[in-house]
Amino acid sequence: MDRELSFEEAIEELEEITNKMEKGEIPLEKSIELYEKAKKLIKFCEDKLSNVEKRIKELKKDENGNFYLKDIEEIDEESD
Repeated sequence: MDRELSFEEAIEELEEITNKMEKGEIPLEKSIELYEKAKKLIKFCEDKLSNVEKRIKELKKDENGNFYLKDIEEIDEESD
């Protein structure tokens, strides 16, 4: 990837690759090339999502009525 894609652009490229590969009309070498590109795009998307999850917080209220921000990871742990 020459430039930094947006998450949406990466997903769109993944969808295009999937459609091409599902049709089965491309040569084996091209399929392997597309597969490798898809792996990189998936890793890129996973990294983006992971970074976003680290930044998301939820507004909570304590027993005294005071508001505070809680990390999403802490919220997920509470629900387990």
